Amino acid sequence: MCESKKKHNSSTNNNDNDQTRRSFISTTAKISLCAAGLATAGGVVSLIYSSVNRQGDILLGHLNLGMDSLLFLPEHNLFIVRNDKGLGAFSARCTHLGCTVKQSGDGLLCPCHGASYDRYGHVLNGPAPRNLPWYAIKITRSGQVIVESREVPIETVTPLIMEPKA
Repeated sequence: MCESKKKHNSSTNNNDNDQTRRSFISTTAKISLCAAGLATAGGVVSLIYSSVNRQGDILLGHLNLGMDSLLFLPEHNLFIVRNDKGLGAFSARCTHLGCTVKQSGDGLLCPCHGASYDRYGHVLNGPAPRNLPWYAIKITRSGQVIVESREVPIETVTPLIMEPKA
């Protein structure tokens, strides 16, 4: 009789241990999934925010670019273009998911998902939904180039004619 009671208690303890183990694993899995989901959502929001909203103006200083130049500035994720009309600046972040586009042949290519753009940021092939955003450029009287944080229509350039110093 004592033995059967022992077996019954032992069986009950194993069920309790199994239930506790299952509960622990289930709770841990739920917490891990929630943490992973929040981290992913935060990364996507951050990526989208940083590719759309730039903060503040960028002083580039004096630039000496030849005609029909396209200069990539990795520290600012910007391209600076010079053509016969003047100087322009546009984002190097793909409008699909924010990857940095690279120069490829006569255009630009997103290495992440294959979107392609012409040398002025017009979408040639998706999955990018829109052209690369352009930003206003200001040239000071002393010839310093400043990229402003406000967006302008694509291919907006600032003439390189500077006002004479007063």
